[in-house]
Amino acid sequence: MARASFLHCRSCIRTVYDSQISSPFHCRRAFSASGRLGTIPITVFPKTSSPELDAMVDHLRQNTFFPARLGYIHRRMRNAPKTKSQLLEEPFYVEVGKEKFRLLPRDPDERPPKLARLLTRMMSLMEKKTDWDILPDLLTELTRAKVNVKKRPLGRFARMAAKASAYSTILECVKQGHSTGFILRDIEDVNEVMRPLYQQAMWNGWSEEDTHRGIRYAEQIAQHLDRPAHCGDGTLPPGQDPRVQPSTIGLLLLLSAVRATKHLNGQDTDQRVMKYSECLKKNWFRASIIVPDLGESGASAVQNAADIGNDWGDDSSATDGGRLDGSTASASPSGGASNGQRQRWMIANHQLQVWAPVWKAMDVASRVENSGNAELTAWLRKTADDLHEQLEQIRPSAVFNDSATVSATEGQPEAHDEDQATSEYTQKDSRKGVTMYACLKDL
Repeated sequence: MARASFLHCRSCIRTVYDSQISSPFHCRRAFSASGRLGTIPITVFPKTSSPELDAMVDHLRQNTFFPARLGYIHRRMRNAPKTKSQLLEEPFYVEVGKEKFRLLPRDPDERPPKLARLLTRMMSLMEKKTDWDILPDLLTELTRAKVNVKKRPLGRFARMAAKASAYSTILECVKQGHSTGFILRDIEDVNEVMRPLYQQAMWNGWSEEDTHRGIRYAEQIAQHLDRPAHCGDGTLPPGQDPRVQPSTIGLLLLLSAVRATKHLNGQDTDQRVMKYSECLKKNWFRASIIVPDLGESGASAVQNAADIGNDWGDDSSATDGGRLDGSTASASPSGGASNGQRQRWMIANHQLQVWAPVWKAMDVASRVENSGNAELTAWLRKTADDLHEQLEQIRPSAVFNDSATVSATEGQPEAHDEDQATSEYTQKDSRKGVTMYACLKDL
């Protein structure tokens, strides 16, 4: 009796026993998947420009998304060794939504896919902008299947999408964060996702179109951060809230200030520069900077923002020993020699990546006419000068000795003239802080 209940719906149990059928698979029927997800159709993805990408998507639908929709009985059928031969010999179908999938036995050697590696490979195959349109639905299905949701390299997604001129897809993923799992609550994730916006404009010579698009996209991300799925649920303490960190505000200020100086005749016509400058000044006490020690000890000297400028504000909330964006971090990265040059390079590279845009944002914003706000302009100029001095101390540590493309003396791209310095080279080495710092210095 137990066997019939296990493999048949109630309407078929009496038929099976009355006819004394030995193999329950003789009773053919398409069973509907039970459970909460069983009634939700699996997304049918459009064809892309890459056959390999289409094959990977189909593999995920059959081997990852479909098993996640199965109810208890069908999961047992799929996993039970005694039903393996029967499922292989006689087709058995399960209906999910209005689509039928053949139920195949689970491979005992099957392992969950490594999401980061899998998605990176899939995104590398997205040659056309339209290929990126499948990303929100793909992440949504992976979230429903609970496949390593918390280990997604969000910064890598943003960099690859920006390079393919498909950053609008990232915005859609952030907007649907509760469904896609593209959650921006960590300060580092927000910085990594927003950084390609100014880099893309810089690579294209700060053109009016790219600069304006960068501001529009950055402000949309800032608005999405207020959603409960990200930072709007009120559970993040101020020291860990990306919305009030100087690194986040600085990126918004950089794009706004460059647009005002290059495309609005130095006028702050929409008051964006003033708004973000005042916000940056108000939250500057949260900033902290790590200056790697160049000595043999490998220790790091941590200087809070209030130590760089005496009148920057109350430093009581500054995170001692924290990262530049205010989050706590050890000065010694794990996995490397505690006192080696690579350790110092990792620290210095991170500081330049985060702080260089903030420095240049204040420097450029100080040249914009801020409606006669002389006090704010003076603060921007003084703070930028002091911060620049700290970055110059960090820069030598950010030049790693096994990098063949960065000059140890100037921090400039070698074997490239100035016209090429912000094009192919920076796109290839966009994660080198010393390169981005050198490009921003010319702004």
